[in-house]
Amino acid sequence: MNIVYFGYLVEPLKAAIDSGVSVKGVVIEPSSKKTKDMIGYCEAKGLKIMEAGEIRSNSLIVELLCNASIAVVGAFGQIFSGKLLRIPKYGFCNIHFSYLPKYKGNNPMEWMIINGEEYGGVTYHWISENVDEGDIIKQCKVPILPNDNYDALYNKCLKESYLLGRDLFSKDPRDWPRKEQDIIDNEYYPKRTSNDSTLSKRMSLLEIDRIIRAEGWKGVVSFSCNKRQFTAESHLLSNDVSGYQNGEVMQVSGNKVTLCIHGRAVELFLLKNDRVPEVSTVID
Repeated sequence: MNIVYFGYLVEPLKAAIDSGVSVKGVVIEPSSKKTKDMIGYCEAKGLKIMEAGEIRSNSLIVELLCNASIAVVGAFGQIFSGKLLRIPKYGFCNIHFSYLPKYKGNNPMEWMIINGEEYGGVTYHWISENVDEGDIIKQCKVPILPNDNYDALYNKCLKESYLLGRDLFSKDPRDWPRKEQDIIDNEYYPKRTSNDSTLSKRMSLLEIDRIIRAEGWKGVVSFSCNKRQFTAESHLLSNDVSGYQNGEVMQVSGNKVTLCIHGRAVELFLLKNDRVPEVSTVID
């Protein structure tokens, strides 16, 4: 078997190589923090790396696909046309970090944490022209513990993507399963917006906890205080407090801001070098 690999997830590519698969090339999005590990791995293994550009009109990528048994996609931002999907002998396989058909879309792990799910998953599936709806090849469930943040869940999924890949890539793709997905309504989750990531004093402690665990890693969780915007990376839930109004800034120390939310002290750690609000002001 020989493959062309698209994306920045290193573990499934490692699984393919450890299984003896020939890799014709690795196609990545323009170099960024997310692709750094992939570039380093490819350079260490002597693998050909290509920046994607516009894949629908990239003749070099078409040439790679013409010589591939199968294309494997691990976190790649562009949609493949039907014409491209038909080029490799056996088609395209995608690695999606949810237990399909649940949580289709490009932010599954964030939404699962925010919705309080007890498990997520990893799914290898055939790519069809409808996003995340192709037949399932292989999948497993991944537990989500009450205190898991995005990084913790992501690392669990990476590990499982390697283990599933080792088993799958050791087999001829002609023998890979094609299990049709069940139909579940309202299981496509769109990209989260800045409004989705804004904390307010009207939220419950549980909502605040889930949003920060899900999105703190991106540095997008924010709150407004006296019309100024602040960005929180992580948090701790402290003791019960009294004598403060809901949303009041109780204390500021370095990049740590302590708020009173529904009678509990919530410690928010701001991005380094971010401004800090004034004590006794109140978040929106």
